[in-house]
Amino acid sequence: MRYLTFHFDQFTQNFYRLATGAACLALLSLWRWPVESRRLLRSRRGLVGAGLIATGGVVAQALYVEGVARTSAALAGLLFVAGLPLSVIAGAAVFADERGTMRGLRFYVGAPLSLAGAAGLAVVRESPDWQYSAGVGYLLLSTVIGAGLGLLSKRMVLSHHPVCVAALTTALMCPFFLLGALLWGNLGAVQQASPMTLLILFGSGAYGLVIGSGLYYVCLRRSGLIATRFAELAMPVFTALGGYLIFREALTFGQVGCGILLLAGSALVSTGGLPRRD
Repeated sequence: MRYLTFHFDQFTQNFYRLATGAACLALLSLWRWPVESRRLLRSRRGLVGAGLIATGGVVAQALYVEGVARTSAALAGLLFVAGLPLSVIAGAAVFADERGTMRGLRFYVGAPLSLAGAAGLAVVRESPDWQYSAGVGYLLLSTVIGAGLGLLSKRMVLSHHPVCVAALTTALMCPFFLLGALLWGNLGAVQQASPMTLLILFGSGAYGLVIGSGLYYVCLRRSGLIATRFAELAMPVFTALGGYLIFREALTFGQVGCGILLLAGSALVSTGGLPRRD
């Protein structure tokens, strides 16, 4: 995604990547789970739920970007970490199986390690520029919406196949990004892009959405909301590692230490819960 920002604006990039990923997820759903796909499309409650998830996801992303623009990446990272307890509390309050994840020593050891590592990564990544402005409100609202979307997504995947849910919600997000690209982007930029850039654009959309979205919903159903949210915390570690390998971005000892703490804590939480349904 960072490489693509050198060639496309965010609206154009997001639309093409999302449309490619939605098409791949839809084809996969119709090929592997045609009965479940048709059942989801015929379910009024399922369509409403997918529409709410898609709309909420776009709104949360827009608020997050605006919040980062008005504050700092460090503050955004810290607020994301601070929002995790909200997801844990909400998930445990609504779902009995989520309360099972919170039982045992692994959770109570792993959760603080993950939170400390993630908070440390947010702080040492750059010098924080604390600006108490409307941006803080945007970030907080984005965090609250994200927690609510997690609960709604969990309900959806308990009733419908997770890959089918991913395909529908991703497809419903495409019109939002298409409108943004038409108003503020440049859809024709693909005509000037090199073949390698186009391969990365569409290839990352197919791979990123099938793995990132489809597998996310599968994990949500199999492992639960709490374990999946803690596993999400590990994303900055692999992003930093990829940046070091591809862009030769420097890694500090603080980042490496916080990353080890984060991975260890996430592994403890993710492997310490009760087994879920397939």
